[in-house]
Formats: sequence, structure tokens, C-alpha cells
Amino acid sequence: MAYYIYFTVVERIHKMTDVWVRSWIKMTRTQKVASVFPWLAIGTGLRSRT
Repeated sequence: MAYYIYFTVVERIHKMTDVWVRSWIKMTRTQKVASVFPWLAIGTGLRSRT
């Protein structure tokens, strides 16, 4: 029983990460290198405004 719960949790995490990785790949393809580091892009954007 414990193994079954563990397996379902691992499977759910794997599906979530797979979806996240796919969306991340799409984002990196459409956008520039800044999409790899969103916080860096936000930081540079705020710096350029001031």
C-alpha cells in the first residue's frame, strides 16, 4: 500500500515536471536567453527604466 502511494506521488511529480520542462522549452525557443533567467530579465528591465 505504501509503495502504491509512493508510486502515484512520483508519477504525479514526473507529469508536473514534464509539463514544466515542455513549457520552459517553448519559452526558450520563442524568447531570447533572458527567458532562462526570468528574475535576471526582470532585474535588467527595472534597471533600464530608472
